[in-house]
Amino acid sequence: MTQWADWFAMNGDGVFVWPCYIVTVLVLVGNLLIATRNRRRLLEDIRLQIPMENSR
Repeated sequence: MTQWADWFAMNGDGVFVWPCYIVTVLVLVGNLLIATRNRRRLLEDIRLQIPMENSR
């Protein structure tokens, strides 16, 4: 095997390690996407409330 293949195989533990990395990255990306979506919604709600408060 080549050096890269050995590194990816991680002495046979790569089968367990790489899925953990993938799950971790997916969770982090998901958290980032959810936070971004919630921020946009919050800012839109604030923009919609400002004209209502000024009309009182």
